[in-house]
Amino acid sequence: MAAPASHPSLQHFHLFPHLPTEIRLKIYTLSLPNARLIPITYTHAPARTSAQSPTPQRPAREQAPRPHGLTSPTPLPSLLHTTHETRVHAQSFYLPLCCLGGSAASAAIRLNPQQDLVYFPAKEGYLASWKNFADTCTLILPAHLERVERLAVHEDVFLEEEKRRWRELEPGRAQLGLGLGLAAGPASRAGEGGIDGVTVKCIADFWEVVRRRFGGMREVWVLGEGWEERSWGNGPRDADGDGDGGMSLDPPRVGWEARKRRASFREKLARAVRAVEEASGWAAPRWTVLGAGSDDDGAEPAARWAGAGDGGVDEGCPGGDRLGPSMLHASRAGERGAPWKSRARA
Repeated sequence: MAAPASHPSLQHFHLFPHLPTEIRLKIYTLSLPNARLIPITYTHAPARTSAQSPTPQRPAREQAPRPHGLTSPTPLPSLLHTTHETRVHAQSFYLPLCCLGGSAASAAIRLNPQQDLVYFPAKEGYLASWKNFADTCTLILPAHLERVERLAVHEDVFLEEEKRRWRELEPGRAQLGLGLGLAAGPASRAGEGGIDGVTVKCIADFWEVVRRRFGGMREVWVLGEGWEERSWGNGPRDADGDGDGGMSLDPPRVGWEARKRRASFREKLARAVRAVEEASGWAAPRWTVLGAGSDDDGAEPAARWAGAGDGGVDEGCPGGDRLGPSMLHASRAGERGAPWKSRARA
Protein backbone atom coordinates (compact mmCIF):
# COMPACT_ATOMS: atom_id res chain seq x y z
CA MET A 1 0.00 0.00 0.00
CA ALA A 2 1.31 3.40 -0.91
CA ALA A 3 2.19 5.70 1.96
CA PRO A 4 -0.34 8.49 2.48
CA ALA A 5 0.69 11.76 0.97
CA SER A 6 2.09 14.15 3.54
CA HIS A 7 0.05 17.29 4.04
CA PRO A 8 1.74 20.66 4.28
CA SER A 9 1.82 22.34 7.66
CA LEU A 10 -1.43 24.07 8.57
CA GLN A 11 0.27 26.50 10.93
CA HIS A 12 0.62 29.08 8.18
CA PHE A 13 -1.99 30.28 5.72
CA HIS A 14 0.06 31.87 2.98
CA LEU A 15 -2.99 32.89 0.96
CA PHE A 16 -4.30 35.19 3.72
CA PRO A 17 -3.09 38.40 1.99
CA HIS A 18 -5.14 37.42 -1.07
CA LEU A 19 -8.43 37.14 0.83
CA PRO A 20 -10.99 39.88 0.19
CA THR A 21 -10.44 42.90 2.41
CA GLU A 22 -13.81 42.47 4.12
CA ILE A 23 -12.90 38.95 5.24
CA ARG A 24 -9.48 40.01 6.51
CA LEU A 25 -11.01 42.82 8.55
CA LYS A 26 -13.60 40.45 10.00
CA ILE A 27 -10.82 38.07 11.07
CA TYR A 28 -8.95 40.96 12.70
CA THR A 29 -12.07 41.95 14.62
CA LEU A 30 -12.56 38.40 15.88
CA SER A 31 -8.92 38.39 17.00
CA LEU A 32 -9.33 41.38 19.31
CA PRO A 33 -8.91 40.62 23.04
CA ASN A 34 -11.78 40.47 25.50
CA ALA A 35 -12.36 43.19 28.07
CA ARG A 36 -9.17 44.15 29.90
CA LEU A 37 -8.32 45.72 33.24
CA ILE A 38 -5.97 48.64 32.57
CA PRO A 39 -4.22 49.85 35.75
CA ILE A 40 -3.00 53.42 35.29
CA THR A 41 -0.32 55.15 37.32
CA TYR A 42 1.06 58.62 36.82
CA THR A 43 4.80 58.73 37.50
CA HIS A 44 6.31 62.15 38.03
CA ALA A 45 9.52 63.06 36.22
CA PRO A 46 12.63 62.76 38.44
CA ALA A 47 13.75 65.97 40.08
CA ARG A 48 16.71 67.61 38.39
CA THR A 49 19.84 68.10 40.48
CA SER A 50 22.96 70.08 39.75
CA ALA A 51 25.49 68.01 37.84
CA GLN A 52 28.67 67.11 39.68
CA SER A 53 31.99 66.75 37.90
CA PRO A 54 33.28 63.18 37.94
CA THR A 55 36.43 62.46 39.94
CA PRO A 56 38.57 59.31 40.32
CA GLN A 57 36.75 58.68 43.59
CA ARG A 58 33.35 59.43 42.05
CA PRO A 59 33.30 58.33 38.39
CA ALA A 60 30.47 59.38 36.16
CA ARG A 61 27.59 56.92 36.16
CA GLU A 62 25.08 56.52 33.41
CA GLN A 63 21.65 55.74 34.78
CA ALA A 64 18.71 54.66 32.73
CA PRO A 65 16.07 57.40 32.77
CA ARG A 66 13.07 56.67 34.99
CA PRO A 67 9.83 56.35 33.05
CA HIS A 68 7.40 59.15 33.75
CA GLY A 69 3.96 60.10 32.57
CA LEU A 70 1.12 57.61 32.22
CA THR A 71 2.19 54.00 32.65
CA SER A 72 0.33 50.70 32.69
CA PRO A 73 1.47 47.07 32.91
CA THR A 74 -1.28 46.03 30.50
CA PRO A 75 0.31 45.33 27.09
CA LEU A 76 -1.05 46.84 23.91
CA PRO A 77 -3.21 44.51 21.78
CA SER A 78 -0.94 42.62 19.41
CA LEU A 79 -2.83 43.81 16.33
CA LEU A 80 -1.54 47.32 17.01
CA HIS A 81 1.99 46.25 16.12
CA THR A 82 1.54 43.38 13.64
CA THR A 83 1.16 45.01 10.23
CA HIS A 84 0.12 48.40 8.95
CA GLU A 85 -3.30 47.05 8.00
CA THR A 86 -3.97 45.46 11.40
CA ARG A 87 -2.80 48.60 13.18
CA VAL A 88 -5.11 50.87 11.21
CA HIS A 89 -8.03 48.51 11.85
CA ALA A 90 -7.30 48.11 15.58
CA GLN A 91 -6.99 51.87 16.02
CA SER A 92 -10.69 52.20 15.24
CA PHE A 93 -11.37 50.19 18.42
CA TYR A 94 -8.45 51.15 20.69
CA LEU A 95 -8.16 54.86 21.35
CA PRO A 96 -5.23 56.59 23.09
CA LEU A 97 -5.05 58.03 26.58
CA CYS A 98 -2.56 60.88 26.48
CA CYS A 99 -1.30 63.46 28.96
CA LEU A 100 -1.41 67.15 28.16
CA GLY A 101 1.25 67.79 25.55
CA GLY A 102 1.42 64.11 24.61
CA SER A 103 1.13 62.65 21.14
CA ALA A 104 -1.61 60.19 20.20
CA ALA A 105 0.83 58.46 17.87
CA SER A 106 3.18 57.68 20.77
CA ALA A 107 0.51 56.80 23.34
CA ALA A 108 1.56 53.84 25.48
CA ILE A 109 -2.01 53.26 26.73
CA ARG A 110 -4.90 52.45 24.45
CA LEU A 111 -8.32 51.25 25.45
CA ASN A 112 -11.53 50.05 23.92
CA PRO A 113 -13.93 52.39 25.76
CA GLN A 114 -16.94 50.11 25.41
CA GLN A 115 -15.39 47.15 27.21
CA ASP A 116 -12.04 47.94 28.89
CA LEU A 117 -11.93 49.19 32.49
CA VAL A 118 -9.57 52.02 33.36
CA TYR A 119 -8.34 51.13 36.85
CA PHE A 120 -6.66 53.28 39.49
CA PRO A 121 -4.77 50.90 41.82
CA ALA A 122 -3.55 51.31 45.37
CA LYS A 123 -0.19 53.03 45.88
CA GLU A 124 2.18 53.21 48.84
CA GLY A 125 2.46 56.47 50.75
CA TYR A 126 0.27 58.99 52.54
CA LEU A 127 -2.88 59.47 50.45
CA ALA A 128 -0.83 58.25 47.47
CA SER A 129 -3.77 56.33 45.96
CA TRP A 130 -5.96 59.43 45.97
CA LYS A 131 -3.17 61.64 44.65
CA ASN A 132 -2.53 59.22 41.79
CA PHE A 133 -6.21 59.39 40.81
CA ALA A 134 -6.41 63.18 41.12
CA ASP A 135 -3.12 63.88 39.31
CA THR A 136 -3.93 61.52 36.46
CA CYS A 137 -7.41 62.97 35.92
CA THR A 138 -5.92 66.46 35.90
CA LEU A 139 -3.17 65.67 33.39
CA ILE A 140 -5.00 63.46 30.87
CA LEU A 141 -6.41 65.34 27.92
CA PRO A 142 -10.06 66.24 28.73
CA ALA A 143 -11.27 64.85 25.40
CA HIS A 144 -9.61 61.51 26.22
CA LEU A 145 -11.26 61.30 29.66
CA GLU A 146 -14.60 61.80 27.93
CA ARG A 147 -14.00 58.50 26.13
CA VAL A 148 -13.78 56.44 29.32
CA GLU A 149 -17.02 54.54 29.90
CA ARG A 150 -15.94 51.99 32.53
CA LEU A 151 -13.95 52.98 35.59
CA ALA A 152 -12.58 50.92 38.50
CA VAL A 153 -10.78 52.26 41.57
CA HIS A 154 -9.14 50.53 44.51
CA GLU A 155 -10.87 51.23 47.81
CA ASP A 156 -7.62 52.80 49.08
CA VAL A 157 -8.43 55.82 46.92
CA PHE A 158 -10.91 56.63 49.72
CA LEU A 159 -9.91 54.48 52.69
CA GLU A 160 -6.12 54.51 52.77
CA GLU A 161 -5.77 56.71 55.87
CA GLU A 162 -8.69 55.07 57.68
CA LYS A 163 -7.21 51.61 57.11
CA ARG A 164 -3.82 52.82 58.32
CA ARG A 165 -5.41 53.89 61.61
CA TRP A 166 -7.09 50.51 61.98
CA ARG A 167 -3.79 48.80 61.27
CA GLU A 168 -2.24 50.64 64.21
CA LEU A 169 -4.77 49.16 66.61
CA GLU A 170 -3.81 45.96 68.36
CA PRO A 171 -5.97 42.90 67.59
CA GLY A 172 -8.86 42.62 70.02
CA ARG A 173 -8.81 46.32 70.96
CA ALA A 174 -11.12 47.71 68.30
CA GLN A 175 -12.81 49.92 70.92
CA LEU A 176 -9.73 52.15 70.78
CA GLY A 177 -11.09 53.34 67.47
CA LEU A 178 -13.73 55.32 69.34
CA GLY A 179 -11.09 57.84 70.29
CA LEU A 180 -9.65 58.06 66.78
CA GLY A 181 -12.82 58.78 64.86
CA LEU A 182 -12.95 55.19 63.61
CA ALA A 183 -16.21 54.07 65.16
CA ALA A 184 -18.77 52.61 62.80
CA GLY A 185 -21.78 54.16 64.48
CA PRO A 186 -24.08 57.04 63.40
CA ALA A 187 -21.32 59.64 63.75
CA SER A 188 -19.04 57.61 61.48
CA ARG A 189 -21.74 57.14 58.85
CA ALA A 190 -22.30 60.89 58.86
CA GLY A 191 -18.57 61.52 58.45
CA GLU A 192 -18.35 63.62 61.60
CA GLY A 193 -14.95 64.14 63.19
CA GLY A 194 -11.81 62.04 63.28
CA ILE A 195 -10.38 60.34 60.26
CA ASP A 196 -13.87 59.87 58.80
CA GLY A 197 -13.59 63.42 57.54
CA VAL A 198 -10.71 62.39 55.24
CA THR A 199 -12.71 59.46 53.85
CA VAL A 200 -15.83 61.55 53.27
CA LYS A 201 -13.83 64.32 51.58
CA CYS A 202 -12.14 61.84 49.20
CA ILE A 203 -15.49 60.25 48.33
CA ALA A 204 -17.16 63.61 47.66
CA ASP A 205 -14.25 64.83 45.54
CA PHE A 206 -14.20 61.55 43.60
CA TRP A 207 -17.83 61.81 42.51
CA GLU A 208 -17.34 65.45 41.61
CA VAL A 209 -14.39 64.51 39.38
CA VAL A 210 -16.48 61.77 37.73
CA ARG A 211 -19.29 64.27 37.10
CA ARG A 212 -17.09 67.00 35.65
CA ARG A 213 -14.48 65.04 33.70
CA PHE A 214 -15.95 61.66 32.71
CA GLY A 215 -18.82 62.71 30.49
CA GLY A 216 -19.21 59.26 28.89
CA MET A 217 -19.09 57.21 32.11
CA ARG A 218 -21.49 54.24 32.27
CA GLU A 219 -20.31 52.30 35.32
CA VAL A 220 -17.95 52.58 38.30
CA TRP A 221 -16.44 49.72 40.33
CA VAL A 222 -14.83 50.07 43.76
CA LEU A 223 -12.55 47.07 44.33
CA GLY A 224 -11.60 45.77 47.76
CA GLU A 225 -8.21 44.31 48.60
CA GLY A 226 -7.42 41.28 46.44
CA TRP A 227 -10.12 41.80 43.83
CA GLU A 228 -7.59 42.50 41.10
CA GLU A 229 -6.44 38.90 41.51
CA ARG A 230 -9.91 37.44 42.03
CA SER A 231 -11.37 39.07 38.96
CA TRP A 232 -8.49 38.85 36.53
CA GLY A 233 -6.23 36.10 37.84
CA ASN A 234 -3.20 38.39 37.93
CA GLY A 235 -1.52 37.17 41.09
CA PRO A 236 -1.65 35.07 44.27
CA ARG A 237 -3.82 35.67 47.30
CA ASP A 238 -3.17 34.75 50.88
CA ALA A 239 -5.27 32.36 52.91
CA ASP A 240 -7.75 35.07 53.86
CA GLY A 241 -8.50 35.89 50.23
CA ASP A 242 -6.91 39.32 50.52
CA GLY A 243 -4.09 40.51 48.30
CA ASP A 244 -0.52 39.95 49.40
CA GLY A 245 0.59 42.46 51.99
CA GLY A 246 -2.66 44.44 51.80
CA MET A 247 -5.27 45.10 54.42
CA SER A 248 -8.93 44.90 53.61
CA LEU A 249 -11.46 47.16 55.23
CA ASP A 250 -13.14 43.97 56.43
CA PRO A 251 -10.58 41.21 57.17
CA PRO A 252 -12.31 38.07 58.51
CA ARG A 253 -10.62 38.30 61.92
CA VAL A 254 -12.46 41.51 62.79
CA GLY A 255 -15.98 40.16 62.26
CA TRP A 256 -18.94 42.30 63.23
CA GLU A 257 -16.88 45.48 63.56
CA ALA A 258 -15.62 45.02 60.00
CA ARG A 259 -19.15 44.57 58.67
CA LYS A 260 -20.17 47.81 60.35
CA ARG A 261 -17.24 49.61 58.78
CA ARG A 262 -18.09 48.16 55.37
CA ALA A 263 -21.73 49.23 55.74
CA SER A 264 -20.58 52.69 56.83
CA PHE A 265 -18.39 52.98 53.72
CA ARG A 266 -21.29 52.03 51.45
CA GLU A 267 -23.55 54.60 53.09
CA LYS A 268 -20.95 57.31 52.59
CA LEU A 269 -20.63 56.44 48.90
CA ALA A 270 -24.40 56.45 48.41
CA ARG A 271 -24.87 59.70 50.33
CA ALA A 272 -22.16 61.44 48.32
CA VAL A 273 -23.76 60.31 45.04
CA ARG A 274 -27.15 61.64 46.13
CA ALA A 275 -25.65 64.95 47.22
CA VAL A 276 -23.94 65.51 43.86
CA GLU A 277 -27.07 64.49 41.94
CA GLU A 278 -29.32 66.81 43.95
CA ALA A 279 -26.93 69.75 43.72
CA SER A 280 -26.23 69.50 39.98
CA GLY A 281 -29.07 67.52 38.40
CA TRP A 282 -26.47 65.01 37.22
CA ALA A 283 -27.46 61.36 36.75
CA ALA A 284 -24.76 59.16 38.29
CA PRO A 285 -23.51 56.08 36.43
CA ARG A 286 -24.13 52.62 37.81
CA TRP A 287 -21.75 51.87 40.65
CA THR A 288 -20.80 48.71 42.51
CA VAL A 289 -18.64 47.95 45.55
CA LEU A 290 -16.79 44.64 45.63
CA GLY A 291 -15.66 43.94 49.19
CA ALA A 292 -12.91 41.57 50.19
CA GLY A 293 -15.17 39.55 52.49
CA SER A 294 -18.54 37.98 51.79
CA ASP A 295 -20.98 35.91 53.79
CA ASP A 296 -21.88 33.74 50.80
CA ASP A 297 -18.51 32.65 49.45
CA GLY A 298 -20.00 29.33 48.41
CA ALA A 299 -22.61 30.84 46.12
CA GLU A 300 -22.42 30.41 42.39
CA PRO A 301 -20.74 33.37 40.63
CA ALA A 302 -23.65 33.89 38.24
CA ALA A 303 -26.14 34.07 41.11
CA ARG A 304 -24.05 36.54 43.08
CA TRP A 305 -23.58 38.81 40.07
CA ALA A 306 -27.19 38.78 38.92
CA GLY A 307 -28.05 42.10 40.56
CA ALA A 308 -24.76 43.95 40.20
CA GLY A 309 -24.42 47.37 38.65
CA ASP A 310 -27.66 49.08 39.62
CA GLY A 311 -26.35 51.67 42.01
CA GLY A 312 -26.06 49.09 44.78
CA VAL A 313 -23.53 46.64 46.12
CA ASP A 314 -22.62 43.15 45.03
CA GLU A 315 -19.87 41.12 46.64
CA GLY A 316 -19.86 37.95 44.56
CA CYS A 317 -16.81 36.48 42.93
CA PRO A 318 -16.98 37.30 39.21
CA GLY A 319 -15.22 34.18 37.99
CA GLY A 320 -14.17 34.04 34.34
CA ASP A 321 -10.72 34.23 32.85
CA ARG A 322 -10.28 37.99 32.56
CA LEU A 323 -13.39 39.81 33.78
CA GLY A 324 -16.49 38.64 35.58
CA PRO A 325 -19.84 38.18 33.81
CA SER A 326 -21.11 41.64 34.78
CA MET A 327 -17.86 43.30 33.77
CA LEU A 328 -17.97 41.54 30.42
CA HIS A 329 -21.55 42.43 29.61
CA ALA A 330 -20.59 45.13 27.13
CA SER A 331 -18.51 42.92 24.88
CA ARG A 332 -20.98 40.04 25.09
CA ALA A 333 -23.84 42.33 24.14
CA GLY A 334 -22.33 42.75 20.70
CA GLU A 335 -20.67 46.11 21.26
CA ARG A 336 -17.25 44.76 20.34
CA GLY A 337 -18.25 44.42 16.72
CA ALA A 338 -18.54 48.14 16.06
CA PRO A 339 -15.87 50.81 16.41
CA TRP A 340 -16.24 53.35 19.17
CA LYS A 341 -18.19 56.47 18.34
CA SER A 342 -18.06 59.84 20.03
CA ARG A 343 -20.57 60.43 22.76
CA ALA A 344 -21.71 63.92 23.65
CA ARG A 345 -21.78 65.02 27.27
CA ALA A 346 -25.23 64.55 28.71
